Amino acid sequence: MIDAPPIIQSYLKGQDVAHDTIGQTDSQRYRIGDQYFLKVQRVGADEPFAEIEQISTWLGQYVPVPRVIQLARQNGKEYLLTTCLSGQPACEKWDDPRAIVDAYADALRRFHTAVPVSSCPFDQRLDRKIKNAEMRLQAGTVDEQDFDAARQGWSASAVLREVHETRPSREDLVVTHGDYSL
Repeated sequence: MIDAPPIIQSYLKGQDVAHDTIGQTDSQRYRIGDQYFLKVQRVGADEPFAEIEQISTWLGQYVPVPRVIQLARQNGKEYLLTTCLSGQPACEKWDDPRAIVDAYADALRRFHTAVPVSSCPFDQRLDRKIKNAEMRLQAGTVDEQDFDAARQGWSASAVLREVHETRPSREDLVVTHGDYSL
């Protein structure tokens, strides 16, 4: 049984609940029967669920997206219940790595062609990302163990200094998908 607010529990009754371990996120994910998908994360995570409805509404104009059913909070956690999209993860469909890479490249190409950056409701330009990094550093919420291999053992301050020193002079804006993975 999943500890969730009553509004979420009402969708779980009588359904098969399967823990989804695909992907690399700190959230907990569950497939609820064939209709729903539940994502649970701590309040204050990097991508707050409050933005999800806005993203879904905007992005749904261009590509298929799950529909948000419920957003809820309880005991320091956020709960996002959405509809499922049809299909299956590519890692379950193909054994040939080349076919997977080709399919993903094609899908990303179509995504970038279909979704115009000019209408994106979110500003993730470098100035904003650096400001967010500075705020996380000041708040002490940077996980220095999560740095890439080249920066293992560095302090968060050192990484931020490198960001400032190597910052590109211009940005080529595109719409990106933050969790495009198998």
